[in-house]
Amino acid sequence: CNRGKESLAVDLKDPRGLAVVRELVAGADVFVQNLAQGAAARLGLDAATLCAAHPRLVAVDISGYGE
Repeated sequence: CNRGKESLAVDLKDPRGLAVVRELVAGADVFVQNLAQGAAARLGLDAATLCAAHPRLVAVDISGYGE
């Protein structure tokens, strides 16, 4: 059921957009991303980086490219 879910589009190449994502992650329980290989790490949004900053966060990197 998708009732009550919200969505947001941000430009991760814009520092303001990246700041919005980081602010949301700080208050999140789970973060799932499917960026291209290496992109999440370049942006600091990979599971290892996020979990180091937010130990309670469950972060998952899902790759459609077989990484």
